[in-house]
Amino acid sequence: MLKVFIVAIVFILLPACSSTNKPPTIKYYLLDLPPEFSTFASKQFNKNLVKVNRADLPDYLEQPNLVIREDNQQIRIANYHSWADNLGESIRRVLINNLNAKNNNYNFVKECKDCANLKISIEHFYPTNDGKVVLIGIYSIEKMTATKKGETFSERFMLSQDIQIDGYDHAVKKMSELLSQLSEQMTQNITITIRQQ
Repeated sequence: MLKVFIVAIVFILLPACSSTNKPPTIKYYLLDLPPEFSTFASKQFNKNLVKVNRADLPDYLEQPNLVIREDNQQIRIANYHSWADNLGESIRRVLINNLNAKNNNYNFVKECKDCANLKISIEHFYPTNDGKVVLIGIYSIEKMTATKKGETFSERFMLSQDIQIDGYDHAVKKMSELLSQLSEQMTQNITITIRQQ
């Protein structure tokens, strides 16, 4: 009888124990800012196309979790903070939206044939332990036609912003703002480069 009583107590207590040991909830993040539908209302996507390639990422960023750069040479993986989709694709989508919002002369798309080509290679993209977010890499613009391949213009970028508020939410917002800064820089160079070729 005592054994039955002990087994009954164990079964009663098990759910209580398991409920206090729940693993932390994983949070998922998008780089996109909330869409502004008015931005594309008057734009016609039928000429002057520029293909934006998926962002090329280093191995340490080719994973679902956010990373933080420590004071030394270490990278810390944020185990319960993940990107909602592939980071390289997400960067491309954000840049396409930003570039289309900032440039009325060209239409930036995911795929097109015999059109200018925009490639982005990211070297560093993360929040740091000392309260910054950084975006470092290189982009290149190449004019393509059915008959010839144009010259390539390349430029390095090194962008950073201070983080005013603790937490991943604010860090991701600042990362999105860095991509907006990058698209501003790209817009001027794309127009100049394509016209010169």
